[in-house]
Amino acid sequence: MHEVGNPDPINNKDKNSITDLSTKSLFNPAYMEIYGFYLQMGLSYGCPIEDHKRWSEGDLQVILSRYSPAWYGLGKISPGLQMGYCTYCLWAPNSMATVFYYMIPSLYLLRGISLFPQVPNPWFLPFAYELPSTLKA
Repeated sequence: MHEVGNPDPINNKDKNSITDLSTKSLFNPAYMEIYGFYLQMGLSYGCPIEDHKRWSEGDLQVILSRYSPAWYGLGKISPGLQMGYCTYCLWAPNSMATVFYYMIPSLYLLRGISLFPQVPNPWFLPFAYELPSTLKA
């Protein structure tokens, strides 16, 4: 990895102390290029979208695994902490509802399908009740 005559920033024995070695090596741009410390920022693929997808898939695998906080954590951690972990791990499937809520009405409107029932339809009554109840609040 190193060129001849280019000392290794980590194994350089000419430094006075370990602290001096660690601080000087971390600020060296060659150190970051050689050892790839940019990968430890959390962007493994270099694209935040891909990394978000990777984290979402990993969280879903955690909730489906044997060590899930949903059933492995029963009695071992507090219920509030357990619910927090489950909410975080179930973010990926929960986001599907959001996708459907903004996709389905848009597709219906593009195809000319009414989102609300006609007045003679019995399903019109819940919609007619909802409108004034939301205006009062």
